[in-house]
Amino acid sequence: MSEEQAPSTAQKFTTWAALREQMLDDLASGAWRTLSGYSLSGRTFNYRSLKDFRELLAFVEAEAAKESGVPRFRRRTFARMGGCR
Repeated sequence: MSEEQAPSTAQKFTTWAALREQMLDDLASGAWRTLSGYSLSGRTFNYRSLKDFRELLAFVEAEAAKESGVPRFRRRTFARMGGCR
């Protein structure tokens, strides 16, 4: 009697950058529709719609930027000087 594991719908990755690249490839090819999630270091990230996929992609891009040491771009806000007119 052999034990069979249920097939996982989540693809497994070891780095955030590799996951980001695969997600971008899946978005370009339309393969994101047939998958329901991705797995990284024991954590599984699932999505149900394109909106969820894009939110997950934004999160993964931020984590990949942290991993590579490059901070995400953030707009700077400048406080107005109270004495200048």
